[in-house]
Amino acid sequence: MANLIGVKELREMLASEPRPTVVDVRDEADFVAGHIPSAVHIPGDDVADRIGEIPRGQPVVTY
Repeated sequence: MANLIGVKELREMLASEPRPTVVDVRDEADFVAGHIPSAVHIPGDDVADRIGEIPRGQPVVTY
């Protein structure tokens, strides 16, 4: 199930427990140029192959 959230809601989620896993699905250049500090970088084309790196049982936010 996908829900869209805004910056304010993400900030609130990151300040509470359980913290979501933040997955940056943008390309390498965009990630290097700037990203949310706690974000895990898994480019969109690689998500299916690397799905095991995303913890289960907790919120996940992708951008």
